[in-house]
Amino acid sequence: MWRSGGGAWRRRLRRAPAFTVTTDEEMQRVVLAVVLHEHPVLLTFPAIACELFENPTDLVRGMELARAVRDLVVEGLLHSNGFLVLPSRAALHVKRLSGRDDWAAWQ
Repeated sequence: MWRSGGGAWRRRLRRAPAFTVTTDEEMQRVVLAVVLHEHPVLLTFPAIACELFENPTDLVRGMELARAVRDLVVEGLLHSNGFLVLPSRAALHVKRLSGRDDWAAWQ
């Protein structure tokens, strides 16, 4: 299943407020939460940006997102080929161990 930054994401964005993230660690936590919440859907960078930001085309926010994904890949929690983002087996295992699938478990 693929998702892009299409109309469904924009409708969802209107229902949910955008996140206000101030640190790199908070951004990593939010990105990991989104990816784990949406698994097994393969997410793209634009889809994640539409989920998180009021203006998904903002360059500064896009750089924050790219940095967060890069850091999570280095830590072994995400896999990315530069376009698609998906959780690693380790991240999915921790999600299963937590016993919770809602946003509160990862924020």
